[in-house]
Amino acid sequence: MVHEERPMSTNSVSAKLPVFERYLSIWVIFCIIGGIVFGKVFPQAVSFLSRIEVAQVNIPVAVLIWLMIYPMMVQIDFSSIVRVGKRPKGLMVTLVVNWLIKPFTMTIFAVIFLKYLFSALISPALATEYIAGAILLGAAPCTAMVFVWSYLTKGNPAHTLVQVAVNDLVILIAFVPIVKFLLGVNQIIVPYDTLIYSTILFVVVPLAGGYISRQQLIKHKGAAWFENVFLRILKPITVLGLLLTLILLFAFQGNIIIKNPLHILLIAVPLTLQTYFIFAVGYFWARKWRIEHSIASPAALIGASNFFELSVAVAISLFGLKSGAALATVVGVLTEVPIMLSLVNFSNRTSHWFAKEEKIHPEEVIIMPKKRKLLWEKALIATDLSEASNEVVECVAKEGRDFTKTAKLVHIISVETAGGIDEALEKADKPAMEKQVEMLKNAEIDASYAFAYGLPSAEINRLINEENYQFLVLGSHSKSIVKEMFLGSVADSIISNLALPALLIKCKGGKPAVCPLVFSGKILFPTDFSDNAKAAFVTLTNLVSHYHPAVTLYHVQNKDIISPHLDYKIEEFNRIDAERLNKLKETLLKAGARGVKVKIETGHAKQAIIDEINGGNYNLVVMGTQGRGWIEEVFIGDVAHAVIRKSNTSILLVPFRK
Repeated sequence: MVHEERPMSTNSVSAKLPVFERYLSIWVIFCIIGGIVFGKVFPQAVSFLSRIEVAQVNIPVAVLIWLMIYPMMVQIDFSSIVRVGKRPKGLMVTLVVNWLIKPFTMTIFAVIFLKYLFSALISPALATEYIAGAILLGAAPCTAMVFVWSYLTKGNPAHTLVQVAVNDLVILIAFVPIVKFLLGVNQIIVPYDTLIYSTILFVVVPLAGGYISRQQLIKHKGAAWFENVFLRILKPITVLGLLLTLILLFAFQGNIIIKNPLHILLIAVPLTLQTYFIFAVGYFWARKWRIEHSIASPAALIGASNFFELSVAVAISLFGLKSGAALATVVGVLTEVPIMLSLVNFSNRTSHWFAKEEKIHPEEVIIMPKKRKLLWEKALIATDLSEASNEVVECVAKEGRDFTKTAKLVHIISVETAGGIDEALEKADKPAMEKQVEMLKNAEIDASYAFAYGLPSAEINRLINEENYQFLVLGSHSKSIVKEMFLGSVADSIISNLALPALLIKCKGGKPAVCPLVFSGKILFPTDFSDNAKAAFVTLTNLVSHYHPAVTLYHVQNKDIISPHLDYKIEEFNRIDAERLNKLKETLLKAGARGVKVKIETGHAKQAIIDEINGGNYNLVVMGTQGRGWIEEVFIGDVAHAVIRKSNTSILLVPFRK
């Protein structure tokens, strides 16, 4: 039976927000009242603060704005950019809506309502300033609250992180020319150098500071301290910075608001319509493209929400604290939460409109083998003709035709080693190669061999592509090709571009690797419930039907993605993921597993999986190479080397092929 969750009501969604975010509109109203009162009671203090400027930048406001923006930037893990190509449709929707549609529709709505429809209520001069503020809001997509909106609609947290990181980088390039163009079209003259200076001051500086400090703090203090101590210290500072900025802003804006209280409601009209309109564009485009809801919803919500901290900062820098542009950006803050909560509620109620790829129903995706079949028809075995490689070949031979029907042994001689004596090396190595081929033929495997020259990674990938192999076998206890392949930089080029399953057999202490023990012993299956994990699970199920091992299903609630925004939802995540793992367990038991354990932990994925492998006395690890969350990090760059070097168990890697 599939567990279906009823859509959350607006009240239940709101209740899931942290206290500050839940009542943001109320805090803004209090700031309006407090700022106006402060300006009336202490006019001299307000006048003094307004004069503390350097190069037309108000220093108290600049400091407060940095306190708002820096904590957002320091939370962004820009290494997530490596996942940019994993869900291209969702990212394309986000980028097109945010940068090619939203700034222009925001301007159109603002001009229609503020300049024309409300012309009897708003003077032309003020209307122009309000339009400028709206333009600044429209050109700055959300970078912080979107994590909350994504969570409330059960969005994919890893992909949301990618979207935010990419948008933050695009802001560096696109924000200035878009704002300059739209202001110019509306005959609002702003010096180009002033706009660039504001962007550097309020985007580049905090972004660079956030990136550098994040890297250094994690390096010297550790990720756990960064997430559990540093970010928790920053959060109240962010809140204080925002509230004090608003109070100061309204202290300067007091006379304008008292004279024109209706203007706040009038400004809110085009901003509200724009928010609903741009959400609809992204949401229904994603539906038309058949993007799953966990990607579609955050993609649409990023466009609907605004980076209002940046908009407020640039408005103050360009037009001043007392400007209508600054007031318009603050109205964006005022309307943000109630509008976004209504969109979250709509998204949850219409999630059934979208494809269900994110749901894991193993009984639907796993085709159970009706009889014992070959695991792989055609295998490529990399050998360096060492004693360890003999063990690898013996391992395959002991499985015989149950393992593969056809196999080719390949010995790759690097260009540096060959040095112009190719034929002599081949002649010297031929007897050892023929001996290994004979082992496979005696096991009724149709075996052949080949010599190749060049870079091991390039030659392996060339043979795979040209001769259509289904499986790659390598050993790790070696001093030549295999060592170079998996203990050096070549790991990236093979594993990152892996197009077929690969078995890395760890030969421990010179003892022979025994394949029946590897496959029929204890198997660990780490999963993040991605499409790649499904593909790996199909392979695992086939292994189970052949060898009937004991299996541990393992999932990590990755703090690198969850913290700090979603820490309070760990228990709910554990409950949902336990249900998923138990469905996988049922499938494996039906396939013939002699036992299945379910294990969920919270921590840092890379270290967690290494600790589990080395502490669990496993014979084999089966896992995907590209996941939607933390699995895809395991085999990129230094992490690949860490897992291969530090794990003591043979690993079967399964890529996802669309």
